[in-house]
Amino acid sequence: MKKVVLFVAFLGIAALAKSQNLTDVWTVKPYVGVNLSSLTKFPEAQEGKLKVGLVGGADVELRAMKWLGVSLGVNYSVQGNRYNKAFYTSMPEHLYDPKEDLILHPSDPSIKFLGSQSSYQISLEYVNIPLSAHFYLFEHFTLHASVQMGFLTRAEQTYFDGKTNKNETRDITSKLERVDISIPIGASYEYCNFVIDARYSWGLSDVAQKSIAEKNDGKYILVPCDFRSNSVIRFTLGYRFTL
Repeated sequence: MKKVVLFVAFLGIAALAKSQNLTDVWTVKPYVGVNLSSLTKFPEAQEGKLKVGLVGGADVELRAMKWLGVSLGVNYSVQGNRYNKAFYTSMPEHLYDPKEDLILHPSDPSIKFLGSQSSYQISLEYVNIPLSAHFYLFEHFTLHASVQMGFLTRAEQTYFDGKTNKNETRDITSKLERVDISIPIGASYEYCNFVIDARYSWGLSDVAQKSIAEKNDGKYILVPCDFRSNSVIRFTLGYRFTL
């Protein structure tokens, strides 16, 4: 009996030591992966599809408790959306600002959709800085919740003309908001320091305040920029190093 008690006590001490070794540990996790992104709050007439983009970065994490870690990271993320159609619209002159190349009131009922001929792709490149909490509730599995600030470095719009089968790309960085706030949440599985991670990032801030317009053959093209926030699904593979 005494041997059993000593053996159980030894196991308890070993388990306690192991749990203590998990705390106050600093790690670095570089990762790469893919985004499946879209832009929310679109007019119903403009059909959007998911855009595939690359993401890569690294997190520095402190294991504050056995069940909790906190990290600060940075990543480069290519986001945006694809659109099957671009809609020509009739529009009173007072709703359009030619100097700013913007539709002033995109929801005005006098703006009428007339047809569709083209497709667009919006490509947004961000440098994101996430501050995250990591909940180690199960062995190998971790839940994540973050607050993320993103800085827009480049934004391009590619237009495909259905009549001529030609592509045209233009820079729209100056027409969009330069700072993006989002809430990424997700889960990961870790084995032998390799980490498979899946997260959804819910955008809180407006990406564009106004729609961008162009004039073509006397008509205005409502370029699909009447969106409000980013929506991103991210899959990554990383490797954790202990400092």
